[in-house]
Amino acid sequence: MAAAGPSGQGDSSLIDTTFKWLAGQFEEDYGWRAAACTVLRCAHQRVCRQASPAWLPFYCAEAVGCHPARVVPVAAAWLLGYIAARLLDEVEDRDFTQENWGGLSQAEAINIASAFLVTIPFVLDRLQDARISADLKADFQQAALEIALGQHADLSGWIGNGDGAIERYWQVARAKSGVLFALACRAGARSGNPPAEILNAYADFGQTLGLLVQVCDDYRDFYGSSDLCTLQTGREVLPVVYGCSVAGPEEQVRIEHLLNQAQTDKYAAYQLRQLLDDLGARHYLLLQVELLGQQAEEFLQRTGAVAPEQLLKMIPRI
Repeated sequence: MAAAGPSGQGDSSLIDTTFKWLAGQFEEDYGWRAAACTVLRCAHQRVCRQASPAWLPFYCAEAVGCHPARVVPVAAAWLLGYIAARLLDEVEDRDFTQENWGGLSQAEAINIASAFLVTIPFVLDRLQDARISADLKADFQQAALEIALGQHADLSGWIGNGDGAIERYWQVARAKSGVLFALACRAGARSGNPPAEILNAYADFGQTLGLLVQVCDDYRDFYGSSDLCTLQTGREVLPVVYGCSVAGPEEQVRIEHLLNQAQTDKYAAYQLRQLLDDLGARHYLLLQVELLGQQAEEFLQRTGAVAPEQLLKMIPRI
């Protein structure tokens, strides 16, 4: 295999190789291979930058001394789950656009996401070590269930506001982003067959990284634009959840009113952000980013990683 390792040597990347390998696993039937490859191509362009989570299995494998090229089936399986989660999340959150996914309809996207999830065990069957393959299949199945339950809680409005809302927010974030990132890190490290405590440390690092990414996304979505009217502002983003949890009865009513107006009224959007800032929401998010970043570094130290520099670079900052 002529692909480069995660450290960047060579003319091509393992991400490119993994996508090509994955595309070759689909048979041409009813136009299926073309549709699947369209999704893979769009995902490659959209979500597989150098700092993308797509690199996590490779970086973790390299950190335990496993040659990254051996991890291609594992990374391919995780990519299938990651892309499927992105597709379903965008459809469920009404963020899906045909332009971003090669002209595919929402119905086609749901169908392809479902097929990608079903394909994961067959991809893991390509691993040479049957024991590792069986362990990873169980890990992927458990993660898929936890992510689905977390997404259900999110879509059903289970987080809500008032007492316990912050705790419920973190539960959902762990079940969605945390579990997905923990799976990427544990699966990559599992390829090197390290001791259980090392695997757990990689999983803890991944979960913390997933939570951190979620908080950073919430922060950038809410504070990164001068025009909140362009945002799909929901009640489950952390600034709103925190603000409602510390607000008094009158402030909660005002937050609810501003949320209903913010996407069509620029001044209401400005007032909403200002009110939440007064309640300490921005400070709370920035504090969580700092704390989670420190925790991620601590978990990475516990792994005893051979070359943790690339993993350290994966920790986002604001």
